[in-house]
Amino acid sequence: MNPRSKPCGGSANRRWRGSSRPTSSDWWGITLGDAQYHWFKRTLEQSQAKYKFVFAHHVLGTGRGGIEASDLYEWGGRSNRGDWEFDQKRPGWELPIHQLMAKHGVTIFFQGHDHLFVRQQRDGVVYQEVPNLADQGYVAYNEDRYPSGVKLPNSGRLRVCVSPEHVTVDYVRSYLPKDETAQRKSGEVAYTYAIRAKT
Repeated sequence: MNPRSKPCGGSANRRWRGSSRPTSSDWWGITLGDAQYHWFKRTLEQSQAKYKFVFAHHVLGTGRGGIEASDLYEWGGRSNRGDWEFDQKRPGWELPIHQLMAKHGVTIFFQGHDHLFVRQQRDGVVYQEVPNLADQGYVAYNEDRYPSGVKLPNSGRLRVCVSPEHVTVDYVRSYLPKDETAQRKSGEVAYTYAIRAKT
């Protein structure tokens, strides 16, 4: 462990913005599929874990962003126009993915793809975009895809500490030796937050 790092201790917008808008006319075609959806649902229903973490490359299976896209298609049930289409497009599925995570008390949904640190929250579920550990540009890539939340640039990693009382997430920064200064050093904690255990 780096001696400078400490030890462990809203309503979404329904419009798709930016250059990641689907080129296909049917984003309902992007799917977990029945088998994986029902496995995921069963796993959440049967879990007695105090904290539940879900890991995926990103919301919707493609595109960019976090909670701003979390009410769309099979993730949230609505079309890009805001129309509820879930029941028609996903017959046999109880709930869209986001609503399923909220119902079963998912603590944090970790996603990658966008290469920056962003913490958002919707319906009690934290959406945590993970930073890129090895990016020497130190840029907050794709930050325009996240109009809300806490946003910080690369580089770094997340340290997640779990205790009976709470989960703590630290954003631990990384810099090349030549890029360190008195104000920025590898191992420093740029941001931290805690989530208390649900009673």
